Amino acid sequence: MPAPTRSVRRPYPWGVARLSGLAGIGLFVSLVCALVITFSGTNPPESYAQEPPLPHQFVGTVKINGTPAPDGTVIAATIDNVEAATATVDSNGVYQLKIRPAQGLPDPTGKTI
Repeated sequence: MPAPTRSVRRPYPWGVARLSGLAGIGLFVSLVCALVITFSGTNPPESYAQEPPLPHQFVGTVKINGTPAPDGTVIAATIDNVEAATATVDSNGVYQLKIRPAQGLPDPTGKTI
């Protein structure tokens, strides 16, 4: 009686040859290197949005007729006759004024404030 025939299954039916462990690692390393080289020339994921400019800041003392301005006196900064900011005088005529860039305000750079 003839021996029964057995079907032989190939472990990789699509013709892919089995790689040894070392060759598989080499292929993986090669792929990783290719990806690194491919994407190393691209721009890093940074934000190119402009940050808002820093405010112009003024600190000093205000004197009226040679004496420090009273507490609560309001002073105003104008650029091209447009009021850009106001500040209130603290003790001994000291004030701190910040001019922040805003829509509709003239650019203070290079101008008399």
